[in-house]
Amino acid sequence: MSSSMWGYKDPAKVKNQMMEGMDPYLAGLSGLSNRYGERAQTSFDRSGELYGQSQQLLTGKGPILAAMRKEMRQGISGQAAQQGMQQNRALAARGMGGGGLSNILGAQNTAAAGEQVSKGLLGVQQYGLEAGKTLGGMASSWGQLGGDLMTGQGQAIGSGAQMVSQGNQAYVSQMQANAANKARYLQAEAARQRAEKARRSSGFGGLIGGIAGGIIGTAFGAPTIGASIGSSFGSSLA
Repeated sequence: MSSSMWGYKDPAKVKNQMMEGMDPYLAGLSGLSNRYGERAQTSFDRSGELYGQSQQLLTGKGPILAAMRKEMRQGISGQAAQQGMQQNRALAARGMGGGGLSNILGAQNTAAAGEQVSKGLLGVQQYGLEAGKTLGGMASSWGQLGGDLMTGQGQAIGSGAQMVSQGNQAYVSQMQANAANKARYLQAEAARQRAEKARRSSGFGGLIGGIAGGIIGTAFGAPTIGASIGSSFGSSLA
């Protein structure tokens, strides 16, 4: 049985016709999806870095605050030492070298330096809290940007998948149409063959019945009865 007899169409050709001219669009969507994905990953990486730095600053840890504390202590220590040397020179110039007054001034300088260190540490801590909050906001913004880029990537992938799905659907639909067309053809062919068989059988039975009826009618001198018997006989042959 030739496929052309029941209207067969190649599903692959139908799909290719549906997808004709879509390759550039699919390539463009694929490239767009890749770019979205790369930028999203960069945004998430940046967000993670800023978040880590933010947590260090908020908890008073990390190399930035450590460097600030070290520099502050060194500065205050140097100032206190320089001030002590100047005071000792001034006392020596007045003939008041080492002694009680020098010890008193030294203790005062040490206390003042300690107070400055405490204030400095408090300032470093306050800086860490403010900077940590700022970096935390920036980390959140980078994370949001990464999420938006991921959404864009998903949309690009979805658009490409929809195009491919249309081609696949055309392929499946044509396969279903082919199956339905073949089934209808086979049903029609079977019906035609049954009708042809019935027609041939009816002609053969009528011929035999007529002959039988003629013989019976002639034999018994009753043509009507012979025709009736011949018809029944012919019908049984069909």
